[in-house]
Amino acid sequence: MASYYFLGASLPMLRFDENAPMSDDTFMGLCKAQLSGQDYALLEHATLGKHEIGEHRFLIRWNSFFSTLQLLMATERAKKLGIDAEQYRPRYAYQLEATTALKQIVQAEDPLQSELELLRACWRVLDDMETNHMFDMVFLLSYRLKLQLLLRKDLFSPLEGNAEFKRLFSNLQTNIKSL
Repeated sequence: MASYYFLGASLPMLRFDENAPMSDDTFMGLCKAQLSGQDYALLEHATLGKHEIGEHRFLIRWNSFFSTLQLLMATERAKKLGIDAEQYRPRYAYQLEATTALKQIVQAEDPLQSELELLRACWRVLDDMETNHMFDMVFLLSYRLKLQLLLRKDLFSPLEGNAEFKRLFSNLQTNIKSL
């Protein structure tokens, strides 16, 4: 497995409680200049949005965790809505990480806290998966996914969220009064 000492050492450290230090495009631009074509193609598969199962064991494990967690969340939503939840049951092997994360997500006080718990759970799994990997592809795959988690977290703004909620609630009250 190739090592990318210079690239890995030049990247800023990622911390969950801080903002993303760069965009995903900037990170991929840095990697394109220094990774082999095959390694860059592999790195392109490390995304939160797509769930392509790659041949790399890191991506297989990550996609299994993330897909299982999404299905478990869909099952919980279906139960709350009174919909048959059987269609959402995970088809993957039972995963303790996903079940543990789901409990924390469901117990959150509000949707923002639920989303933050989801991101934290993903971060913890990535931390675990990258243990003992420095400056190799596992490190870079984990780095990209963590960067995407931070970029998603950076989109949340409680002030803007509260303002939008008040606007929607006001519109709803106006519509009810006009009936």
